[in-house]
Amino acid sequence: MRTYKEALEEMVWQFAHKGVKRGKSVLHTGGLSALESAFDTLGWSDPYYVKDMNGVICDVDGCAEFVSNQGINWRDKGYWCLCIEHGFSKNNMPPIDTEPEKVWEEVQQLL
Repeated sequence: MRTYKEALEEMVWQFAHKGVKRGKSVLHTGGLSALESAFDTLGWSDPYYVKDMNGVICDVDGCAEFVSNQGINWRDKGYWCLCIEHGFSKNNMPPIDTEPEKVWEEVQQLL
């Protein structure tokens, strides 16, 4: 059975504002009183500095943004979790019929 603290922490992770401060990933309340109370109850500072966790922070070296595209598979290159800046949108996605190695070259140019 989960504890109230675990449930509260999960809600904060879902609803807190995400950002970057001094090159580090942070969660912050954005001045919302319900989140301020939740941070206080958890004993978290505002902003709360997030440790580099797999699947939460962008996999591109030096980037501290939160992931927006999870588990993008680059064939034999493995799975990547990317932020909105480094991930693909409809506007910068390579054509579907592009050969895998060509796609990888285009991805490398974006990074």
